Amino acid sequence: MNYTLKKKGKYWHYYFRVNQKRYRGSTRTQTKEFATDYVNNLYKQLYYHKNKITPARTRIDEFIQEHLLVSQTDTSKDWHYTKSCLLKLFLDYVSELGLTYLDEVELSHLEQYKSRLMKSGKPKTAKNHLSIISSMFSHAIELGYIHKNPARNKKLMRFSQIQKNKVRFLSKDEIKLILNAVKDTFLYELVLCGIYTGMRRGELVNLEYEDVDYKRRLIYVRNKEGFQTKSRKERVLPMHKKLFKLFNNKKKGYCFTRNHDAGLNKDVVTRTFTDIVHKLELNDVTLHTLRHSFISHSLMSGVSIWEVAQWVGHSTTHMTELYGHLCTDRREIDKLNF
Repeated sequence: MNYTLKKKGKYWHYYFRVNQKRYRGSTRTQTKEFATDYVNNLYKQLYYHKNKITPARTRIDEFIQEHLLVSQTDTSKDWHYTKSCLLKLFLDYVSELGLTYLDEVELSHLEQYKSRLMKSGKPKTAKNHLSIISSMFSHAIELGYIHKNPARNKKLMRFSQIQKNKVRFLSKDEIKLILNAVKDTFLYELVLCGIYTGMRRGELVNLEYEDVDYKRRLIYVRNKEGFQTKSRKERVLPMHKKLFKLFNNKKKGYCFTRNHDAGLNKDVVTRTFTDIVHKLELNDVTLHTLRHSFISHSLMSGVSIWEVAQWVGHSTTHMTELYGHLCTDRREIDKLNF
C-alpha cells in the first residue's frame, strides 16, 4: 500500500489511490500513529469495495475502542471520559440484545434504547447520549465498516420535552447569599472567580498564577499538561475589579487550593458546593450555574453577545444566543435615527 501523510494545521491528511482513483482527506487526528491506523483501515475498506471483496464484519466492542482511541486527540480529558462511560452503557445494552456487529444495530434497537434513557434520566441527557452514538456510527461509515448510520433519524433525535432558552441563573440576591455561605470555606475565592469570569469547573481548578497577568488585568485560560479546555482552544478574558485582591500578590502554583500547595479535586469541589446550596434550599443550582449567571448578567448589563461568547469560550455565538431572551429590555434599536 502506497500512501502519503502530511500535516495541515493541527490534523494529519492522507493521499492515496485505489484502482487509479485518487482519495484524499483529513484523518481528524493530531497523532501520526492514529492517522496511520486510520488510513490503513480506510484503504482496506475502499479496496474491498472497489474489488467487490466482502470484508470481515466489525465488532461493536472493538470499534468502540478504536473510536475512543482516535477521538481522544480531539476532545478534552473530561469529555473523553464522559464519552467512554456512555458508550460502555450502550455496549452493555446491545450485548443484552445479543448484538455483536455494527451492521446488526438497527433504528428499532436505538428507539428502544431511547425509551430506556428517557425513563432513567433527563431528555437532554438522553439526547447527548444518542448524539455520541450517532457520531460513533458516522465514524464507522467514514472508515467503510458500515454503509448507513441507524442513528441518523429525525424522529429518533427529536426531544420535545427539552425546554429551550430556559437557563437557570442566579439572581443578585442569590449570588450574595452563596458568597456569604462560602465566605469562610476553601471555596470562596474559586466561587468568586467563577461568578466574575464564567470559567468552567475544570478551568477554575487548573488556573495557576502564571495564567494571570495582573499588570494588564487579564486571565488566560490555557491548555496544559493534564488539562485541555472543552473546545481545546485557549482564550483570554478581562479581570473584573472584584478579583484584583485575589491576584495582587505574585505567587506560584495553583490559584485555588485547600492546603496552600496541592490543587483542588474537582469532585470534592462539586460535592462541597452542592452541600452548601442544598442547605440554602436553592433549587437546580450547581457549580456550573455560576457560569450561566455570568453569561446572563453580562448580557443583561449590555455586553454584546459576541464579546460574551469570546470570554466564555463559545466557538460560535450560537450557544450564547440561547440566553438571548434575557435581553428583551435592551433598546439598542432606538439608537437608529434616519
